[in-house]
Amino acid sequence: MIVRKRINTNDITNYLVCSVWKEFFLIANTNKQEPELNIEKYKFHSEYKVLMGFDKSERSSFSYWFAHWCAFQMCALNLRRWKFKYLFHDFEKPWMKLFCKYKTVQKWHRNHNSHHLEYGLKHGWDKVDWEALIIDWECSRFTKTEAQLDAYETMKLELDTKWKEYCNDISPRFYKKLYEMML
Repeated sequence: MIVRKRINTNDITNYLVCSVWKEFFLIANTNKQEPELNIEKYKFHSEYKVLMGFDKSERSSFSYWFAHWCAFQMCALNLRRWKFKYLFHDFEKPWMKLFCKYKTVQKWHRNHNSHHLEYGLKHGWDKVDWEALIIDWECSRFTKTEAQLDAYETMKLELDTKWKEYCNDISPRFYKKLYEMML
């Protein structure tokens, strides 16, 4: 009789995520200093949260973009929603930043990428990639010091402030997709 030991995949995942983040930040960080990792419990699927806090002044840097890209991939994998197209998430931003100011890049990005509400306002709410939007909002708390909300809390905040007049258009689509993702 062969006895197989059950491997705790959460431990392996957390080890790999921490190792990958350290390697990425050693490559992306111009100071070549090892980042400090704060590991806290992560809400979805009881994974761990790796927090690399960037403030608003640092968001135009390559280091921030790379950290956000990694966090997006990690969230998509943890939510079991990863797709090949997510490898190209926000891919144009560091290249556009070479030629334009960050505010211009940010505005263009939000108007031309389907994982932002601004895109839905311009092209129709049915064209919004709600899944990528949820993953994007979910991963923002891993990289932004002032955005420590999950996707659900972010949507509540957005609907109460900036997108209040579009609440009837946005709410049903968002909450339906969020419910599907959590099953």
